Amino acid sequence: MTFGAAGLIPIFLALFSLLFLVALLSYNTLKRTKKTLEENFENYLQAIQEKAQITTHLANLIQAKGDFLHTYDLILKLCSTIQGIDVPVKERLRAEKSLQKEIAVMQELAHSVTELVQDANIQKKVSDLQNSENQTEQLYRKYAFSLKYYNNFTQKIPSKWVAQVAGFRNLSLQ
Repeated sequence: MTFGAAGLIPIFLALFSLLFLVALLSYNTLKRTKKTLEENFENYLQAIQEKAQITTHLANLIQAKGDFLHTYDLILKLCSTIQGIDVPVKERLRAEKSLQKEIAVMQELAHSVTELVQDANIQKKVSDLQNSENQTEQLYRKYAFSLKYYNNFTQKIPSKWVAQVAGFRNLSLQ
């Protein structure tokens, strides 16, 4: 039994259709995954911005306590990364370690100085800050997982070919 050209055409059409469907599915998955990744990154940026606002407000409350905290006021100014510096939110990602140092100093002050321990506003801001830190950490993990999934998906065949043709590139943590 021999196959003629007429017998091979349906086989090639079926294979081409299968490859086209796989490519289309890969493209749609890449597109959806990239959109999710961008949304997770924006949520993470918003959480960092909210944490920075809470930190600024807490620093202002501590500084407003008066001259008896002059020494602590100097400590806050020395380690401050957000007071008096207007940096874009995306650059604050890189300053996260400095922000963490500032938060640690303020939390230590809020828990050790009796005048601050007795102030309900300051204690509320400290608890808000702790909640914000937990939320930021969760959003970061979600963003990192999305990024890992996206990068892994763009490296697997046939998605790799579709990603190269459609312009999807590997991304790194920002």
